[in-house]
Amino acid sequence: MGNDNIAVFAANLDRLMTEHGLSNARLSKWVGLSRQIIGQYRLGRTLPSEQTLELLSKALQCDKDEFFVAQKRQRGGVMIPLAEWARRENIPVSRARNLFQLGLLSGAVRTEVGSMIVPERMHAPAGSKRAVRVAKVRPHWVPNFWTNFRVFLDQCRRDRPDIEHWVAYSAEVSLVAVYCWNNRVNYPKETRLPAIAAALGCTVAELIAPTMRQPEPRPKRPVHVEEMAYGWAAEPPQPVV
Repeated sequence: MGNDNIAVFAANLDRLMTEHGLSNARLSKWVGLSRQIIGQYRLGRTLPSEQTLELLSKALQCDKDEFFVAQKRQRGGVMIPLAEWARRENIPVSRARNLFQLGLLSGAVRTEVGSMIVPERMHAPAGSKRAVRVAKVRPHWVPNFWTNFRVFLDQCRRDRPDIEHWVAYSAEVSLVAVYCWNNRVNYPKETRLPAIAAALGCTVAELIAPTMRQPEPRPKRPVHVEEMAYGWAAEPPQPVV
């Protein structure tokens, strides 16, 4: 077999062992080989004999052909072991796990034995080390805020196209800050949440609720003096007929 087959076999062996939570030592006892030989297989340095391949397939509860299938699809996409993904992205496995567990990346799936497989198409963000560090110390309500803030913005934009400007004015921040909140780049200080919620016509509890509740249609309100001074009307201009 060629080098391509060796690489595919090694990747699939590593994936199957990860999904079953097996170490080199444990699998070696099951198939009667040394753990060094198992390590050679996982590194893609050699291929097993037909007899050994039969033993491996029984131990890992798979068909022999599965070792030589280039991709395994699950839930509509190619899934690979977390360890393999981390090696490809050249980051530590612990950081890779944090990227998915902290919600910086999505799509990870837990197998029956508790190991993690992730979408192959995902890539680690630039500055992933800093992103994980920041995510670990951010308040617990931030992910909910990011989701709900965007929903409320979209709903308010129907009646007020310049809602981002009004939020920035109400919270006494720059327009860039509002754009950053909407794109999950950073988050506001907790002391600004009441002003943000008021500008969006909701409560702080609704703004940071774990499950977004669709707000009931709100009656149109009069124009505030501050809005008039700032140049925004409560109602969008009507088209000339």
